[in-house]
Amino acid sequence: MLTLDWQGVLSGQPLQWVISGFLTTLWVTLAGVLLSTLLAIILLALRLSGNAFGRRLVAAWVSLFRNTPLLVQLMFWYFAAWNFLPRDVIDFVNTDHFWSILPGDVWWLTPEFLCSAWGLGVFTSAFLVEEIASGLQAVSAGQREAAVSQGFSAWTTLRHILLPQGLANA
Repeated sequence: MLTLDWQGVLSGQPLQWVISGFLTTLWVTLAGVLLSTLLAIILLALRLSGNAFGRRLVAAWVSLFRNTPLLVQLMFWYFAAWNFLPRDVIDFVNTDHFWSILPGDVWWLTPEFLCSAWGLGVFTSAFLVEEIASGLQAVSAGQREAAVSQGFSAWTTLRHILLPQGLANA
């Protein structure tokens, strides 16, 4: 029976590779979550605006990124979209940098890191904006009407009444 030699994996250079891969995964995930939250806030503001173009843009964004597999999107961002960036940006990212702002010596300024974080952020933002929008739609119309009758502005109504209940519903 074949057995795995764990001493070879969990010591020396292989252990460093495992730790580096784990830390890189954590940092890509964190960057993707932060980016998706920021994008979802922007997209939700567009969706809730009275602008028909903004609502259609968000609907197209959600439809495109929710209905395309994540692996296909990651491949697109890395192999296709990366090449459309300005040459100066690509050259800057591809040069050797002797510094890292992330602990654990994770190199964030690489095409792989940037494309992975962007792809995860874009993919997740499409789900987040739909999740929050459905939570806001679940808030009864009486809550909105009560806020208007009390003289709340649209922003105050959204911030103090609708968003807390909508996020709880989501």
